[in-house]
Amino acid sequence: MTRASGCKLSIFWRLPGAREHFPQEEFDRAFRQIFRGEDFDNSSGSESALRARLVEAPDDYDLLSKLADVYISRGKFEKATPLLEHASRIRPNEYTPVEALTEIYRRTGRDGKAKSTKWLWVSAHPVSVEAYTTQIEKAKPERALALVAEALESYPNSAVLHYDRAALLHSAHDVQGSELEFARAAKLAPDSAVITSMTPSMRRGESRSSQGSCHRKPWKKGHLWKARMTFCSTSCVRR
Repeated sequence: MTRASGCKLSIFWRLPGAREHFPQEEFDRAFRQIFRGEDFDNSSGSESALRARLVEAPDDYDLLSKLADVYISRGKFEKATPLLEHASRIRPNEYTPVEALTEIYRRTGRDGKAKSTKWLWVSAHPVSVEAYTTQIEKAKPERALALVAEALESYPNSAVLHYDRAALLHSAHDVQGSELEFARAAKLAPDSAVITSMTPSMRRGESRSSQGSCHRKPWKKGHLWKARMTFCSTSCVRR
């Protein structure tokens, strides 16, 4: 899918509170302009058009994902869920719908389902970027750095892995190394709001908790990246 399809994590992490304070029309207009780009349309007309196209092509991965985007932009997770589940069955090697589903399950109080969904996919794809970042989250700093190095041999253009390495080096007080890795991550994902917003604060030495995000050690960057950014309907920053 194209970048215009949007990044769902931006919705989950940035918008739930804002939705309560603005009229729906105003919220949707701002949402389209800021998070989706001018060509994203989550109107009822767009929904109807996508639903009609799915009648003709019920297994179209892009159509399923685009309609899920529409529903997620409205907070209608119960309607997005079956679409993403279908999309995941169509492309079982694609992590994007799995990650979207995992976050929906968490947001709707199904933590067990979220954990099992992720575990099953990662277990079936043990050398994927996602499998590596899962291991990095749980590893001690020295082991985490070794895992990042190993993963980057296979995925040298993964922005998330370079960002992970930057955070690990930052925690180890390797200022020069962390700066280089932040720069690489930013170059690989120039449109990433997370890199734009997080990199300056990491350079200043701010902790996660001071930014109101995950209360984890700074080197646990893999979790923060995935939790706040990679839950995308596109592969906008994954590789």
